[in-house]
Amino acid sequence: VAAANGIGALAETDLIVLQAGRPAERATQVVLGAGTGFGVAFRLWQGERYAVIAGEGGNAGFAPGTAEQADLWRHVHSRTGRVRLEQVVSGDGLATIYEFLRERRVEPESPELAQRLESEDRAAAIISFAMDVHDPLACRALDMFIEVYGAVAGDQALAVVARGGVYIAGGIAPRIAARLQLGRFVDACRAKGRFADLMADIPVRIVMNDRIGLLGATALALQPC
Repeated sequence: VAAANGIGALAETDLIVLQAGRPAERATQVVLGAGTGFGVAFRLWQGERYAVIAGEGGNAGFAPGTAEQADLWRHVHSRTGRVRLEQVVSGDGLATIYEFLRERRVEPESPELAQRLESEDRAAAIISFAMDVHDPLACRALDMFIEVYGAVAGDQALAVVARGGVYIAGGIAPRIAARLQLGRFVDACRAKGRFADLMADIPVRIVMNDRIGLLGATALALQPC
């Protein structure tokens, strides 16, 4: 809710455009973000300003879009039963994807990364090794995470025809912005069959300002009753 209320306070320099799209004035917007969990909120124009509608989108079911993602679903389901979005699109979700790929031996694991996974935040270590070291297994995990993240963003945008734009907030996106810009995220976001042309019209932006929650809380506090 705080992040969604902060969207209106952002400057263009606070955003990275992944897809310019064709924004419609006062159209519905989606704000979502992966971090500790996965949060979703919607911004709907009401009279003179946007109103924020929040829910528990992170607890919706994960729908795999590829054979490999179906195997990931089975991997998680065998351990927990029903598979929620935030079990794969979150910091813990990235670590789960890494473990899944490690078990499949798609790439050898770096001993240094294995050691760091035991002693520090697992998602942070995987992101560091993917973005800074270009470790093959970490890169595979991060790319799979990005594909799932993009598909989920597209699903949320399609559900409300978010011609006002999709805003990718949360703690993870700014740290992997360079890899999000390579195209996997937008490709997955747009891969909606006969609605692909519609998806190409929806703007998609990364929120780079880590104070968006504070900006949103301030904006909410200053709204007239």
